[in-house]
Amino acid sequence: MENQDQAQSIITDVAGAAISVISGVSLPAPVRRNALKAFDQLCAAVVDIPVAYLEGFAQAKRAENAARAELIKRSGDQISSAIEVDPAYARAAASKFAQKIVRERQSLDQVSAIAAAKLEQASENASESNGAEIPEISEDWINSFENEAAQKSSAEMQEMFGSILAGEIQRPGSFSVRTVKILGQMDATSAALFQKICSMAISLQLNGQFFDSRVASLGGNAASNGLAKYGLSFESLNTLQEYGLVISDFNSYMDYRPAIATNNKVAIGFTHAGALHALVPKEERSASAEFRVHGVMLTKAGRELLRVVPVLPEPAYTADLVTFFEAQGFRVVPVGATAA
Repeated sequence: MENQDQAQSIITDVAGAAISVISGVSLPAPVRRNALKAFDQLCAAVVDIPVAYLEGFAQAKRAENAARAELIKRSGDQISSAIEVDPAYARAAASKFAQKIVRERQSLDQVSAIAAAKLEQASENASESNGAEIPEISEDWINSFENEAAQKSSAEMQEMFGSILAGEIQRPGSFSVRTVKILGQMDATSAALFQKICSMAISLQLNGQFFDSRVASLGGNAASNGLAKYGLSFESLNTLQEYGLVISDFNSYMDYRPAIATNNKVAIGFTHAGALHALVPKEERSASAEFRVHGVMLTKAGRELLRVVPVLPEPAYTADLVTFFEAQGFRVVPVGATAA
């Protein structure tokens, strides 16, 4: 009975978070509509909450859930009759299947609650709308997201899936189906490697759009284990490349002129460890001169996931990155703002 009460409390908390977002007047109407569409499918806790936004869905969902419960109740005997096995064995199999469904629904509810909290926070911090049209979230995307998120029970993975859901609700198209599937397929080892590369990465980005994101090889060559001392060996990079998170050329380059300050102004700056920086030339240089930064470049999927992966301090790499830029004739100066 205690477990049942605890489960009901969790369901109530999740439902409250989802309803708060769907009913919130501070969110743009298209975002509320996307939240309703996503939570209606993903969040079982929303089903029986008597709120005007959901009442039309609640009756159908109640009937669906009642029919599903009756099906589970009868399934053991039906299975045993159909395949001629011991009814006790069939009922045990049906029970296991039911437990699997419950675990998946719990995972989806938790992910939905995280997304709802992030949407509520975003509404509190939102500035005036720029008038950009917000499209409707794709049903195919929700279906793929549901399949992957349902399998994740760790708090770390649920947090990332919750962030992805909140981002997609606010701006559909931010995360591709391929990106969602990659995250769902990652094991603990590859996830830790990717978190390390995200923590070390530098990026050129503006208003949420990435122009580049890479781990600078600092004058060496990552393909020749140039980043091994920071925990990114050639073998580790191959693992990330197989997941489709980094490109196969581990020593590609990007022109980082937009990060170079001219007359105390910088076009974009570069992001590292969650902070925005500018490169200030120690001596006068031509504004048309290239500044190539070589290293391991993140793919489109890698850049999308970079938005939701928690960044951890990598002090050894950060110190060597600053030293590298200084050797190239630049001082690294914080801009004083976090990149979008």
